[in-house]
Amino acid sequence: MFSKKSMLLLPIFFVFIYLVSSIASASGNILFYNNNNGNAAIGNIDSSGKFHQTDDIKGVFVSGWSDIIPVGSHLLFYNNNNGNAAIGNIDSSGKFHQTDDIKGVFVSGWSDIISTP
Repeated sequence: MFSKKSMLLLPIFFVFIYLVSSIASASGNILFYNNNNGNAAIGNIDSSGKFHQTDDIKGVFVSGWSDIIPVGSHLLFYNNNNGNAAIGNIDSSGKFHQTDDIKGVFVSGWSDIISTP
């Protein structure tokens, strides 16, 4: 299933996943988000299986998003502690753009949010 080379990379991958709080995908891109400090990164995987980072986001996102849900070509960010939310998308060059900031609309405490087709 895995080559010896990939087996060597697996522990590094799992440590990386442990340090990143959330991973979401939208429009072929992957968003890595740390809910402890709000830092994020965006990238994609090319046809040869190589990862390419397209955006390094520091000081833009607030910390504490508990859920990131892909909705079509957008991402919905939700904080279940206070009910705040935000919406954004990733453009064709792999850069994030926030399109809405939502406060006082959703109640807090939603445990599951699912995008439907």
